[in-house]
Amino acid sequence: ELADIYNAKLNSTVNREYDGSGIILNGLNPDMELYPHQKNCIMRGGFGKNLLCAYGMGTGKTLVEIGVAMLQKQHKVINRAMIVVQGHLVEQYQRDFYRAFPLGHMLVPTQKDFSPANRQAYYDRIMYGDYDIVLLTQRQFQAINLREETLLYELSLFETERRDAEDNIPDDAYFQRVRQM
Repeated sequence: ELADIYNAKLNSTVNREYDGSGIILNGLNPDMELYPHQKNCIMRGGFGKNLLCAYGMGTGKTLVEIGVAMLQKQHKVINRAMIVVQGHLVEQYQRDFYRAFPLGHMLVPTQKDFSPANRQAYYDRIMYGDYDIVLLTQRQFQAINLREETLLYELSLFETERRDAEDNIPDDAYFQRVRQM
């Protein structure tokens, strides 16, 4: 009886585990071997609703992000991914992308591409080009003016997902997560 009470109150939430051992990324360099934690993380990011890669420096987070984008494109979840990075990481992302996917297509703008005179032509390249990933710096992303109704729509979707997630969390889930840590 005590075990039933404990299980009902404290042991009712099981986190889904993603097994990426059988993952196939089309176009991945055959000389590149992904670690099990990277495969699992790519699987979760590709098919789950959220992803947090809280790994230390040098553990392959960049490759995971690129892998998630390529997996989602491969399964037609997205047409292309837009990755926004700090300005000093552009070369690293570009280098890691082409090392992992030598035949992939990445669009990386220059400052000239994002000048006010060239910006619309560049937006057209983003929209209609055949790219796997569009890489932007934070400053370039902030220069994109979204229509207010688009922004409000996206915010309402986010708020709905947040509320749904909160509604599905048992009252004791916070304490269960703390105990697991």
